Amino acid sequence: MQQNLIDHKNSMGTSRTPAAGIQSGALREGTIFAGGIHVGIMIATTSFSAVHIGVIFPRHLIPSVETPQFSPEPRQVVLKTTPADHSGSHQRLENEASLLKENSHPAYPIFYSAGISKHPETNVPIAFLAMEKLQGKTLFEVSNDREFSLSEAIAIIMMLCSALDPIHKKGLIYRDLSLNNAMLTIFGPKLIDFGSLFDTNKQCDAATQDNVIIGTEDYLAPEHMIRQNKTARADIYSLGIMLYKLITGLNPMRDTTPQKTFFNHLNKPMPGLQHGSLLAKFSWRGHVKHAGEIEQMRIDLDAIIQRATAKKPRHRQQSVLALSTELSRIQTRLAAIKPYERDFKKDYVEKRSSANRMATTKRFFAERF
Repeated sequence: MQQNLIDHKNSMGTSRTPAAGIQSGALREGTIFAGGIHVGIMIATTSFSAVHIGVIFPRHLIPSVETPQFSPEPRQVVLKTTPADHSGSHQRLENEASLLKENSHPAYPIFYSAGISKHPETNVPIAFLAMEKLQGKTLFEVSNDREFSLSEAIAIIMMLCSALDPIHKKGLIYRDLSLNNAMLTIFGPKLIDFGSLFDTNKQCDAATQDNVIIGTEDYLAPEHMIRQNKTARADIYSLGIMLYKLITGLNPMRDTTPQKTFFNHLNKPMPGLQHGSLLAKFSWRGHVKHAGEIEQMRIDLDAIIQRATAKKPRHRQQSVLALSTELSRIQTRLAAIKPYERDFKKDYVEKRSSANRMATTKRFFAERF
């Protein structure tokens, strides 16, 4: 993999190299930035910025987000910073801030503040973005903990379709859709990184005007790897891979090296949902009463995934809303047999609770006997 062309993320989607963070305008923990943002720990660095946890006070919030649903209490935020004189990374941060400020969506983090301020120690101009700190885990982390029910997996992808529609209507594509860049919160799934936007009108990076490959290789559409016009259907391909992963737990195109994974995206047929593969998502009573319906849903759902992950963009759904509509039909049919669907989230919580009770009991006897 050529480092100057590929932004290859690790399993968490970020690089945690301290030196990279310093070059990206990292701030010292405990400092006051931009007149009132209290800087906390640096949690990660990406290719374009350093990411901190911080606390922002109400007087620094923009008026447009001061609605009655918000309390006047200080709020914990994610603070992204980058040197203002680095045109590419600054523009990416500015694009991200503009998108969040102009578009309010349940699957977007809340925008709080953005601009340029002096570094409190070096006095160097630093561009920043302060947005809502989401509470939850990435879909990647959740998938490592437990399985997803069929209705949960479909609902997640439908919400992401809704979140991507405003982006696509602006002539942009998200480009780096992956389980790492979507977080599951108590309010549903949310996109967490908008720094890799691609301008489909100019066919270049929305910030640097370069035609480079950026993304997580497990989910990249084939057209990202070749000199071919990119459209919103590139994001549809990524959604199809994500849906397959949420349902089966498998990465269909992953291989031993990034180069082999890229080759698979270009040439390997998309594996189908195997016969009987959805039965494990339902109780045994569901198998007995609704085996035929479940199998037909598997066939129809597989057709949707195969269309979304077609090698040629013209063979995919025309838009994310079209994909969402197809999935909603599966969801409607699924509702009729919902009582027989296994609740993996509930099973996981109960298993964790049982393990915690066992650990507490062991500690109790260990301390007293």
